[in-house]
Amino acid sequence: MILSALSVSSLLTFVLLPLGVLLVLSLALIPCLIAPGIKMGATMKALYCYSMQCLGISMMTAGALPAVYGVLEKFSVGAERFSAEMYLALLVLFSAGGVTFLWHEQTAEKIDDASRRVPALLFWYSFKSIGYVLTLVAALSFLFTMLLIRPLGVSWWITPVVIFLYGLLLSWCTRWPSTSSTFMSMPLGGAKHAPAGKKKK
Repeated sequence: MILSALSVSSLLTFVLLPLGVLLVLSLALIPCLIAPGIKMGATMKALYCYSMQCLGISMMTAGALPAVYGVLEKFSVGAERFSAEMYLALLVLFSAGGVTFLWHEQTAEKIDDASRRVPALLFWYSFKSIGYVLTLVAALSFLFTMLLIRPLGVSWWITPVVIFLYGLLLSWCTRWPSTSSTFMSMPLGGAKHAPAGKKKK
């Protein structure tokens, strides 16, 4: 009865999603193994925490971007895109993502620096790259639409502007690793170079 109630796509999702997550975590673990002084259990915990932070950011994005789009569209054309209930649902989704992100961020902070250094760098520069790509694509889309599309719609500018602002937000949040997180600036080899003017005895 259970199998008959589930569609083929649902079964594939239940099977492929865990396998996909396992594959991604396994691939992310490979560069972690080259870092000295890691603890395997702590590194896996760090990968889990940063994966859940990615989930939290995705949930916040899914809750915030449609809401911002709806507000801008209302100011542009005067039409209400979403109902009050829909805005409340988006707010709940955003809040759940924020709680997920902050909870796992606090958990990751308790892991030793050596074990979480590589997962943190992967997480950091992934979103830094995403922010730059979104900003660039949105700016080019805005420019090319103005140059090539005639006539322009009333709300043509909303999507590229929202994506551009979101890309700028990601770029600003990842503008530089925090100085308090010393593992961000440490070389992967873990060795500290001696000052130039001093010789080893």
